[in-house]
Amino acid sequence: MKKILIIIVCILLLVFIFWRIKSKFEPSIEIVTSHYKEDLNWLKNSKYKVNVCDKPGADKTDLPLNDSCYVEENKGSEASSYLKYIINNYDNLADYTVFIHGHEEAWHQKLPFGILEAIEKAKLENYPYISLNNEVHIIKDGVWEKANKSEKHDEFFLKNNDVWKEVESIINLPFPNDLSYDCSAQFILSKECIQQYSKEVYQKLYDFVMNEKEDEWQYPRSRGFVMERIWKYIFTKNPSETEEDVLNRFSI
Repeated sequence: MKKILIIIVCILLLVFIFWRIKSKFEPSIEIVTSHYKEDLNWLKNSKYKVNVCDKPGADKTDLPLNDSCYVEENKGSEASSYLKYIINNYDNLADYTVFIHGHEEAWHQKLPFGILEAIEKAKLENYPYISLNNEVHIIKDGVWEKANKSEKHDEFFLKNNDVWKEVESIINLPFPNDLSYDCSAQFILSKECIQQYSKEVYQKLYDFVMNEKEDEWQYPRSRGFVMERIWKYIFTKNPSETEEDVLNRFSI
């Protein structure tokens, strides 16, 4: 009986040591969700820490709020929440940060699996930026959106608009005439990918988003739409992407 107990203790000790070694070398992952009116109950199934970023008027949630990414004005859609989180957690980022909306499903989430499963299937070690949407749009000849929606819309989404020039000056990266983007801004970023830019750059981008003018198209969300179209290019500097490229970043 004594020998059996010793064997059991040794097995448990080995399991514990293996778990400690495994956890030490596994990358850390945290989720950042821009929350407003969405039901976040689905995120209770996450095995990773969830940082809820609220704005004034947001519905209550059972999940704990992260005050470091609270946005004082409801501007910029998810971009303001993402940027606020990066600014205030720049020196303490997880190895990978998952930036998502509050909804579990949406028209732009076209992967063959849900968000939480996508995180598990993502080839994190191979790609510093991974989209979680797969709704790729193509910009041609400097026209940043399909035309003829409205005069104000068409003017806003021309590449030569002063709004786009302001972003170019902040990130010191000119935008190409042809550019693909995965709309609606949900993605995974490595810490190194985020920290290729200084905290000051993210602060300037946050100020850009929050300084939106009331006469801009789709106020108070227009500059969130700007960021939505350029996140991938900012982080990867790659103007090209297809939906097949997005899928290849997951183990399917």
